[in-house]
Amino acid sequence: MNEGIDLASIIKDQGIKLGSLLQEKDILVKDLGADMTVKIDLKLVSKRLQSTKDGKKFILLTLADKSGVLRAIDWSFPQEYDKNLRIGQILRVSGHTVMFENRLQLNIFKEQGSLEVLDETQIYQEKFIEKSSKDPQEMIQYIKNAIDTITTPGIKKLLESFFVHDNSFIKKFTELPAGMTVHHAYKNGLLEHTCTVLKISIDMCSIYKGIIDEDIMIAGAILHDIGKIHEYSICPYGIEKTDNGELIGHIVMGCSMIYEKARSIEELDNKTLEHIVHIVASHHGEIEYGSPVIPKTIEAQLLHFCDNMDSKVSQFKSCIDNSLKSSADSNWTEYDKSLGRRLMFNKEFFAGGTI
Repeated sequence: MNEGIDLASIIKDQGIKLGSLLQEKDILVKDLGADMTVKIDLKLVSKRLQSTKDGKKFILLTLADKSGVLRAIDWSFPQEYDKNLRIGQILRVSGHTVMFENRLQLNIFKEQGSLEVLDETQIYQEKFIEKSSKDPQEMIQYIKNAIDTITTPGIKKLLESFFVHDNSFIKKFTELPAGMTVHHAYKNGLLEHTCTVLKISIDMCSIYKGIIDEDIMIAGAILHDIGKIHEYSICPYGIEKTDNGELIGHIVMGCSMIYEKARSIEELDNKTLEHIVHIVASHHGEIEYGSPVIPKTIEAQLLHFCDNMDSKVSQFKSCIDNSLKSSADSNWTEYDKSLGRRLMFNKEFFAGGTI
């Protein structure tokens, strides 16, 4: 599809049914406009059974793919859909698009079969999982370049044991997300987040030069989220948490991974090892946020700030991006539960791709 061509306008002008032009897996929310008859595969984000004043039932569905979010409404089988549909399922929906309350809405057809649940063999994964806009190989190389600056032999060998000698680890670390919904929830997200935290940490070393152990700080930045390779997995319909992710969590698993690698590194003294593990264990900053211990060194406290800064900026960006993907003409986002607020933004500034 050529950039600069408005597919929605062409289809509307020509009177073409979108489903006859493209396969369901190829149609994205961003391609839709008002007054289109479509059949499209979308992920169920939320559902809400409601009633009119005279008691007629209907169901509102929030559907999405990687390009945007679409509201859909059904009047024919609301109670059946409310009972049988599960959040996260991929649905093939047929209907007609309209503008309602200043946003695009899909009115699902009345006929039986206008909404069906797809199984894993029918799902086109790339439609539902975004990936980082940054080059994964360049990001991995950035981490390796930072490792090359380490002057403490034991720390350098520890980092190399993960990012130079362990191909299985590198593959997972490169591909997986940093979260399911909160921040960097896309392919290569863990790698992107780690690189950004590393960049901020290196800047902190320059600002506070002389009071920070730079090798320790860099090691903490690179290793703080390594446990996430066992916490998340990518499946055909998106990102899911593993059993170990639910039962143990990435902080504990990350500490365990470091201890395991350290066993074969004679140059790594116990005091240095424990400091690095402490940074990983405390990087969420507070016990109520998931860390088993609060930061008790300068490096640990700074790493927490670096991690929190990048995750918060990512959450803000994601919230704004979702608003830009919707058809709502506003410089305010919807209320974001994880942030506990709505966000104001300059639509022209952000639409230009500045962030």
